[in-house]
Amino acid sequence: MDSGLTGDRIGLMINFEKSKIVRMQIIRLRVNEKIIGNLLSLLSGFSKEEIEIITEDEEFVSVQNYLKAELRRLEEGKATYITLEDLDRALEKKIKGYENNHH
Repeated sequence: MDSGLTGDRIGLMINFEKSKIVRMQIIRLRVNEKIIGNLLSLLSGFSKEEIEIITEDEEFVSVQNYLKAELRRLEEGKATYITLEDLDRALEKKIKGYENNHH
């Protein structure tokens, strides 16, 4: 059975319920192509609230790397912060620029 996942890493988010707080644990598995179909069949018996299969494709890895870099900037004190008012003004200015160019 060809899963179409050959060579991809798969992250599993497994839902463990602890005192009314639902926490998702993430595990990584490296799975032999010969059993990937069987494993996916087994996992499909669980609901999305219990297990979510996350395929780590190029976009996933790219976003993950971006977020790690942003977190590092925050932790190192190199991040730039703005107020909500400044953000609102910047967005309004950008929107007006687009409106003026399209009329």
